[in-house]
Amino acid sequence: MSGNSSVQRLEKADRGFARRLPRTRPVLGREALPPNRSTGVSRWLALAVMLVGPLLGVIDFFIANIGINSIRTSLQAGFGEIELVVAGYGLTYAVCLITGGRLGDIYGRKRIFILGLIGFTSTSALCGLAPNATLLVIWRLLQGCTAAVMFPQALSFIHVNFSGSAKRLAFSIYGAAL
Repeated sequence: MSGNSSVQRLEKADRGFARRLPRTRPVLGREALPPNRSTGVSRWLALAVMLVGPLLGVIDFFIANIGINSIRTSLQAGFGEIELVVAGYGLTYAVCLITGGRLGDIYGRKRIFILGLIGFTSTSALCGLAPNATLLVIWRLLQGCTAAVMFPQALSFIHVNFSGSAKRLAFSIYGAAL
């Protein structure tokens, strides 16, 4: 009998705990909610625009390899700094990728994509204007984060705005573009 009363006490305690939990509200912003799936050309044009961000991010990942010798000579950069210029971009890109996707869920894909594109363009200009290797490394690390903010917005755009064979085609175009 005492085992039964223990179970009843636990059940009663559980019900009390559930009542004390705060009510939650959705974390999605209004812009992050799935729009009506249009059937026109506009979503394909939007896809073309959205693919610019991931394409720039991938190109920029490899573009520093081309300039290694000129970076080393013009900025008097050591091998460690050159390694950070090349690998640091990929590191911050990987670290910020999930956060970029979550920011798109919370604040809206369009808004985060535009902010990422502005940040990426700004950090690209700052990398080009860097007077020394230390600043180049800093701007390059930030550039990896801004590229990572753009990347997941394109994938979620495809997932939300396309269905069926159109979704397969959109993902194929995405894969071919990268």
